[in-house]
Amino acid sequence: MSLASEMFRDDRRLQECLLHDRAHLTEGTVGPFVNKVQDALFVIDGLRCVPEERRMQRYGPTTAAAVHSFKKRRRIINRSYQTQADDIVGKMTIDALDKALVEKERQCRPVVHVAGVRAMTVVSAPGDRRRPNGPLPPAGTRAALTGGPVSAPSNLSPAGVAMTRAPGAAAIVNIARRRLGAMLQFHAHPTLPLPPGIMPSFDALWACFGLPVFPKNSPLLPGQTNQAVKSIADYLRVVDDVYERAGRHLANANALFHDPVGPLPDFDEAHAFTLTTPRKPGEPAPSAAFPDGCFFNRRYLTGAQGPVGTRTQMVVALHECVHFVQNDNIGDIATQTLSSAHGYSDFAVFCAFGRMALSDSE
Repeated sequence: MSLASEMFRDDRRLQECLLHDRAHLTEGTVGPFVNKVQDALFVIDGLRCVPEERRMQRYGPTTAAAVHSFKKRRRIINRSYQTQADDIVGKMTIDALDKALVEKERQCRPVVHVAGVRAMTVVSAPGDRRRPNGPLPPAGTRAALTGGPVSAPSNLSPAGVAMTRAPGAAAIVNIARRRLGAMLQFHAHPTLPLPPGIMPSFDALWACFGLPVFPKNSPLLPGQTNQAVKSIADYLRVVDDVYERAGRHLANANALFHDPVGPLPDFDEAHAFTLTTPRKPGEPAPSAAFPDGCFFNRRYLTGAQGPVGTRTQMVVALHECVHFVQNDNIGDIATQTLSSAHGYSDFAVFCAFGRMALSDSE
């Protein structure tokens, strides 16, 4: 007797789990084989564990909870000494996971493969008219995306520089949306072997916006008690919709981007800030000097450590356009929610550059 699925069959440790009681997987177990079990739970039943457990290759509490859910659904119980399912991967459980994977492999359809974590582009889902394939961005933008600095004319104001960065920011948005399109298709039609980069993409999404525990609030609807996000598909679509709207604002950068007129103590230390109507306490009243839009301070050009880099300027422009999508709901909040502007800029940075943070100088 041996495991037959593509994901499990070449793993000696999981083969031992099928044959020997001493090789059971229990909470606290660590090893690369744990990631395979975590991946299988996601592919088969959409069951998730926290990203840290995946990174540490650790069978932690959320992995144990996912195993328990898998077993409970299938009534995997050793009747010789149990009356209910537990959270251990033993002989019966690894066999059930393996058989479910084999069936999933049989049902597999071709899927858009996600590019590697550090790749710069991802193919769009065929026939998806909303998610852009589009021409390549201008040469200067391509250079910035692949690491080359791109200088703006020295006579430009901060808003003027931001306008030159808008095409690069839009390119980053498109990369993120293509990644989300591949993730949506994978979620609807999982395939094995796992497309390269797919699980790191979901891990990054959870890290930016929180685990998909439902219901969640959509930032695109009034108020923050709407609980309109009820599934992973809803979750992915909300993130994509925010990017789509931010992309439209970037295309309108020449009208939307402004330089602040006079000092604003509450905002001067930021790279940029966004104003929309109605205004919040402490914000200047709507006027010709401060219309609705995105405002770029001198710090957008030069920070405490020196000149601000091209990539950072692109991401700041993107970040402010995310605010402008729904400034009442999408804020600079620290919590992992769909209303975190930082989540959108961080996930876009991950998709474009393979990490979720840039230094000011980049």
